Amino acid sequence: MSNPRVTGAIRYAQDVEFEGMLHASILRSPYPHARILRVDSSAVPDSVVVLTPDDIRDFSSYGCQIQDQTVLPRD
Repeated sequence: MSNPRVTGAIRYAQDVEFEGMLHASILRSPYPHARILRVDSSAVPDSVVVLTPDDIRDFSSYGCQIQDQTVLPRD
C-alpha cells in the first residue's frame, strides 16, 4: 500500500474548507516607515472582520525571548 503523503491522498489543515469560510490577508504598505493615518473599512461586508491594534491590545507583541515584535502597527 502506498504512503498517502507520497500519493497526495492525505488531507492537511490547509485542505479543509467550510462553507462561507474566510481567509486572512495582510496588507503591507509599499512605503517603509510610513505613518498609517486611517484604515477605511467601510466597503467591507458585515460578515468580514477588520482587525486593528485596538482589537488585540493583550496580544500586541510577540517574540521568542523578548516580546518586542509588534503584530499590528501603532503610533
